[in-house]
Amino acid sequence: MPTVKYAIHPGGPVRVVLDWGGFWEDLRVILDGRELGRIPSRKDLLAGREFTLSDGSVLSVRLDARPFKEDLLVQRDGQPLAGPPPTGDRSKVRNAGIALLLLAGMSIALSVMLVSTGSEVLRNAGVGLYTLGFGVTLFVLGLFVLRRSLGALIAALSIFTLDTLLGLLGPLVGEAFPSVGSLLVRAAVLYLLIQALGAIPALRRAEVAPPPVVYPLPPGVALTPESPPLVQDPENPYQR
Repeated sequence: MPTVKYAIHPGGPVRVVLDWGGFWEDLRVILDGRELGRIPSRKDLLAGREFTLSDGSVLSVRLDARPFKEDLLVQRDGQPLAGPPPTGDRSKVRNAGIALLLLAGMSIALSVMLVSTGSEVLRNAGVGLYTLGFGVTLFVLGLFVLRRSLGALIAALSIFTLDTLLGLLGPLVGEAFPSVGSLLVRAAVLYLLIQALGAIPALRRAEVAPPPVVYPLPPGVALTPESPPLVQDPENPYQR
């Protein structure tokens, strides 16, 4: 489950936590360990939602969706919260995973067409059982990459790089040299995979759960099950 964390004030402790399911579904908004509310769907998140805190300020959450990039906009009284997570890294991982799934789908589709039609054109282009296996492998790895598996990304990058090198060496064994269009597509996919290599560790570092915030007791005060709530922290809209 993707999770991002924010501080209310620059340099302050993490106070706001957002987590959600796949494709921005069921996003939870948590402040100081207490759930403020949920945004059930991506459509609702695009429209945005506001939460009124007990100190009178307004926390707003909205998804800013643009081509190839989606950013969470989290603000308090119109001001962005401190320490926003690396949303660009999420886009890099998503783009790498989608690229793998598209390649996998194309490879599997060509293999199915060869079996159903027996096309000599496809056979001469090198489509065969290898293409099917290549597609299935990339499909599985692509799903794991979308789940931010660094191992799956490294495996996909290694397999795709090896396949590209074999294609470039094809003329040495009598095969046709890859077309310019094919090389450009492969270069673009390699670029996306390499970009995601640094993005997954960055996202993991950003999502490490912070230690709980400890509010010290006033001198001479002992905490018992019957103790009333302590004096409200001016930085905390909830009683502690």
